[in-house]
Amino acid sequence: MNLSQMRIMRELAERGTIAAVARHLHVTAPAISQQLAALHREMGVALTYRVGREIRLTEAGLALAEMAGTVHTLIDRAAETVREYGDDAGARVRVAAFQSAGQALLPGLLGSSSGSSSGSSSSPGLVFGEHDVAQPEFAALVDQYDLVIAHRMDHDEPWPSEQLSVTTLLSEPFDVAMSADHPLAGRSSVSAAELADESWIAAHAGFAPDVALGVVEATAGVRFQRAHRVNDYHLAASLIVGGELLALFPRYTAPRADPRLVLVPLEDVRIARNIDVLARPHALARVAVAGVLARLRGAADVLIEGHVQSPRTQDRNSEANLLRQTRVSVSNNRGFLRYRLPSAHSERPPTPHKGSRART
Repeated sequence: MNLSQMRIMRELAERGTIAAVARHLHVTAPAISQQLAALHREMGVALTYRVGREIRLTEAGLALAEMAGTVHTLIDRAAETVREYGDDAGARVRVAAFQSAGQALLPGLLGSSSGSSSGSSSSPGLVFGEHDVAQPEFAALVDQYDLVIAHRMDHDEPWPSEQLSVTTLLSEPFDVAMSADHPLAGRSSVSAAELADESWIAAHAGFAPDVALGVVEATAGVRFQRAHRVNDYHLAASLIVGGELLALFPRYTAPRADPRLVLVPLEDVRIARNIDVLARPHALARVAVAGVLARLRGAADVLIEGHVQSPRTQDRNSEANLLRQTRVSVSNNRGFLRYRLPSAHSERPPTPHKGSRART
């Protein structure tokens, strides 16, 4: 059996006569009949039968025609993929991201797609997808997307580097978000103990910001009051600027449009998440995919530089240099945060666990 014979079976199922198939394939009717006769001999099973002038497919023939359609779809996809490994910088690139990273990084891709750095007029056809999933679920998305923007908390297991190429865009600390009118808003940093009597907006249990808040509690040695459970940073920001509430926000990707919202770094504990780009190694061999990854790194640099230029945090230049040094091809950090989980009635606060989910 060859691809030509399978295509004939597929077309015969749709068109019903040898003459119609021959016209569609631009060959003679006797050539089609010869291919069908050879296929019948090879299979040893009746694949067609006549009803007047029409050729009908037997059950076996219908099954073969259906499989032929599947085979030709896969061949078409394979051909498209091979072509994308050439010098076509304008090929389609599929990018997945979780919400807060997508809002911060993806618009920059659209803004920079009008031309390539080499001066070529071609640019990739970008297809975006939003996926707010638990950290362990990001790796599976590389089967659907060329690039997957994912998060990983410091205490979570590293990505399976033997299966993925991992590029770290940012190591993003969590800061304390508060209203500009809050008594602590003018500080360059705050300690965990100073936050013990505050009311907090926490993420739902098991999501990364709630786990991070448990680390701050462990440092302070007391339980904090979780007044609200909100996973969306925009809603949390609206609640913060309207009252005396606090929350933990990621430093670079959290919403900052409202000037009444202030982020103050923690001085005695560092909790951070990595923003990584996951890909199959062969995907990065495509010119278009490698170009989009380079622009994502540029967009991350813009986030860092914007933060460095702000007067709110001390020693921004040193921080930016440190962040650039953490950008690696494969993430292999295994220095996890570890705290003991207390009971519900303990005087000490809850603590992080592996595989936490992330408010995005």
